[in-house]
Amino acid sequence: MNFDIWIAFIVATAIVTLLPGPTMLLVMAHAMISGSKKTLITVSGVILADCTLLGLSLLGVGAVLYSSALAFNLMKWLGVVYLMYIGIIQSLPQS
Repeated sequence: MNFDIWIAFIVATAIVTLLPGPTMLLVMAHAMISGSKKTLITVSGVILADCTLLGLSLLGVGAVLYSSALAFNLMKWLGVVYLMYIGIIQSLPQS
């Protein structure tokens, strides 16, 4: 792939990331509830997640998932299991 296309993709991803959306609402709500110190952790998590998704996209994971039904279904069910795990962990009593 041409380097210019990669740069354009990174710029477009950065612009879309800065638009108001669920992550920005999360950051704003967390800032109002928790203050600036804890909000920096949330912002760091959002940036890390966006960079991870950008890197996976640049590596072509999206093309693999698009072309392989097996890989797509495996990723989908891994996501289901992960969300169930998070839900169970959150519902357990805190010690």
